[in-house]
Amino acid sequence: MPDRVIRDELLTSERYWSVGIEAQRLFVHLLLNADALGRFSGKNYTIRSACYPGIAVDPKLIEKLLLDLHDADLIRLYEDP
Repeated sequence: MPDRVIRDELLTSERYWSVGIEAQRLFVHLLLNADALGRFSGKNYTIRSACYPGIAVDPKLIEKLLLDLHDADLIRLYEDP
């Protein structure tokens, strides 16, 4: 996992503030888990285990938060061919 610096510009991002606090939290956790190209698995279990270790999180909540982040153009969802 590459070292990440979360820049202070995040705090003035309209897209970041357009989502709820739980989506913001997931976004930061995804940033910290992504590879050097910004990619991370979209599998629900993988996200829950990497971003919320030891915490029971409803899989439906993860799906909702991912859609919120996608709709705000903070993440891009794609399928590996």
